Amino acid sequence: MRTVFENTNETETKSGSGLPIVLWVIALLFLVGAFAAYQIVSKRRIDPPPPPVSVKSIPQVNKILYQFTEFVRNGNWDEAQKMLSADGQKKLADAKISFHDSVLAQRKGKDDKVLRAEPTPEEPQIGDNSITQNCVFFFDKNEVMYLPLTIVMEKVGDQDRLAISSWGEITNKTDKDKTKPEEAKATTSKQPDAPKQDGEKTKK
Repeated sequence: MRTVFENTNETETKSGSGLPIVLWVIALLFLVGAFAAYQIVSKRRIDPPPPPVSVKSIPQVNKILYQFTEFVRNGNWDEAQKMLSADGQKKLADAKISFHDSVLAQRKGKDDKVLRAEPTPEEPQIGDNSITQNCVFFFDKNEVMYLPLTIVMEKVGDQDRLAISSWGEITNKTDKDKTKPEEAKATTSKQPDAPKQDGEKTKK
């Protein structure tokens, strides 16, 4: 016959044998969770902060130039005009001319479809607050046009950005139809002298 003490000892033995298994399971889950967290943290790449905007940064300037020439080549003049500085936008408004007509003023009367556009390989002119780089536009019949672009840094809100402030000479639309005084004089024909009547005396 089994006594009460024997039953109590058997219950304690069964309970004690199950406890280590639970601890092992908890420890294993902890290790798996720690390993997964380590993998996530180790694969997370923290990007360095972007470099400050500067006209003396050739990569930043080249990015602006290639964006501009791509817009021009695709005929997207509205996006190209958005790359102008506030001063450049004012120049267009004062001249009352579109950006397309201003850039391609010397192509008036010719095919103005830009087949290719790119910066020239020559060294840019670097100033204290600006940089000027030539771009070349290719047209049909092997015709080319060179356009100097001046890039400056301007502040828009709380951010700095590079923008195109000058792209050569801007021709005012209202000035195209004006005739220069010298040209007006050259085109004015001289009236011939009236023929003398018979018997008319020549005044001395």
